[in-house]
Amino acid sequence: MEQATFLGQLVFLFHLIGFGMIVTLLLSGPILERKFKRAQTLEAKLALQKALKSVGLLYPMAVILLLLTGMGNMYYRELGLFKAGWLTAKIIFFAILVVNGAMAGARAGKRGRLIEQLARGETPPKALSEMQHYNKQQSIFYVTQTVLVLIVLALAVFKPE
Repeated sequence: MEQATFLGQLVFLFHLIGFGMIVTLLLSGPILERKFKRAQTLEAKLALQKALKSVGLLYPMAVILLLLTGMGNMYYRELGLFKAGWLTAKIIFFAILVVNGAMAGARAGKRGRLIEQLARGETPPKALSEMQHYNKQQSIFYVTQTVLVLIVLALAVFKPE
């Protein structure tokens, strides 16, 4: 039984590490995004977009880690999917968080391709309005993700029934 307790604690530790990866994204993303919007040259914007992409690679790793360790936590705490209302709600909000992140990643990829086109001297139609749209969407994304993460965290801490 002692080994099961240790494994449960180890799974929980890695769950917290996954959460830390998400928090890292939520803290570094808006900082890089602000620098991106203030950058004066396309070269600077391109470099910052590449940095954002690199940081964004944490997202799929964090999601996989959180999913696996979340299932492990449920196993070691003997919680079923519908056994605790707070857990069901947490899983639903986490799913929304994952989908929102995937959609934002796709938008960021489109913005990156647009910046690369502009840096090569190509001027696609409506490039400026598209860029403004992508920038606004990224800002909304960080606010939305932060709210969703805080909801998931509050459900985990307070466990309302």
